[in-house]
Amino acid sequence: MNKKRQNSYNNKMRIQETLRPEQQVHLSLRPKVHLSPQMIQSLKILRMSGIELMQTVRQELEKNLALEIKEEQKQSSFTNSSIENDKQFHNTHNTYIEGKDIQNITQYEVLQDYLLRELSMQKEDKNIIDIARVLINNLDENGFHIEDPYDLFPKNMRDQVHRAMCVVQNLDPIGTCVTDYRESLLVQCRLKKDSPPRTEHVLQQLFYSQEDMHVIRKREGTAVFDVCLTYIKTLSPYPGRNYAKGRTAYVFPDARVYAKYGEIIVVPQNEISRSLSINHEFERLLHGVSQHNDTALFAKVYVQAAKAFIRSIRLRERTSLKVIRATMEMQKDFFFFGVTHLRALAQREIAKSLSLSESTISRISNNRFVQTSQGIYPLKFFFVNGINGISRNNIMAIIEHILAEFPLKRPSDQYVTDKLVEQGVRIARRTVTKYRQMIMRSTIN
Repeated sequence: MNKKRQNSYNNKMRIQETLRPEQQVHLSLRPKVHLSPQMIQSLKILRMSGIELMQTVRQELEKNLALEIKEEQKQSSFTNSSIENDKQFHNTHNTYIEGKDIQNITQYEVLQDYLLRELSMQKEDKNIIDIARVLINNLDENGFHIEDPYDLFPKNMRDQVHRAMCVVQNLDPIGTCVTDYRESLLVQCRLKKDSPPRTEHVLQQLFYSQEDMHVIRKREGTAVFDVCLTYIKTLSPYPGRNYAKGRTAYVFPDARVYAKYGEIIVVPQNEISRSLSINHEFERLLHGVSQHNDTALFAKVYVQAAKAFIRSIRLRERTSLKVIRATMEMQKDFFFFGVTHLRALAQREIAKSLSLSESTISRISNNRFVQTSQGIYPLKFFFVNGINGISRNNIMAIIEHILAEFPLKRPSDQYVTDKLVEQGVRIARRTVTKYRQMIMRSTIN
């Protein structure tokens, strides 16, 4: 009997131990990066464009009492072009609001306004007009659909939606309310009265046929094909762009680059950090006799924030200048021979040469501009995709030169591939096919 009780007791204890939650201490290592507020501010300023940085400086000048513009810089271009003009803009804006000079306000008409005004003069059913208004408001600046138009209405209204699309497509500019540039050009060929015969048919073959352009020319007839192609070049693949007007976007180049005696000279522009300084009165309060009173602590907070802000701007300027100088050295031939001599360049090459992360190069290249003798270019323009160190533009130029040797009968893709190999360019045949299609599209456009 005692033995049974003992076994029963042992079983109960075993069950309780099984159900009892265990409390254990686990140690684990997790890599975490905690960024300080100064580091976060530096990263934000690093990715800013020149205009965004100047707006940030204005906001910081208003917010931080310890930050000011140097006395010798108050007559500089930075002050005159950014702060004074900004005040003048606000004064003028207030004058407009008060109604004293309303006639001088410029109104900008966008594509939707233009189409809606034309739609109001159409004699159509009210239901079709209402659907057309929705379709017009669904267009982007090119005149293409943002969302699928049939998804905006019930399925039982597909016929009415199609009729409303035809109404909008007939409005001026002809060719809007379409999916892409291909459909826009086809609609223009179909609706315009001066379109030569078979132009729409020729355009469909150029877009959707796998045949070479010269095969289509031979089948359609050289005279007919040339007339159609000449007319197609007069059309606008993006008809809405002529009406999508807005305010002018200004670009401030971060550096001026030019070639002199075979060398590339990079001159930094708009060095804002040289115009900023710490207010002397705040420095006096900070370094006064008693540094632990409320006034000194108040001054310390503002002075530290101002110094961190200036350091962040200086870091942006130094890093940007290093990246621009290294990129321009890599693309040295551009300044002597033009765009066709841009070499294949990846961001990781610049990052490796400067011992920086590739993300830093990406942040800088997205919002930086350089002024050259050939114009103002975004910095990312000089990062060119390519194969075996040869840029895509150069490869396409070589292909065009090979194709120009056969004006009547175009060679096969394999022949072009073999010719490229002879010139030291090894690419796949499907890549040659893709480049030939791109060349054909550029010819059409």
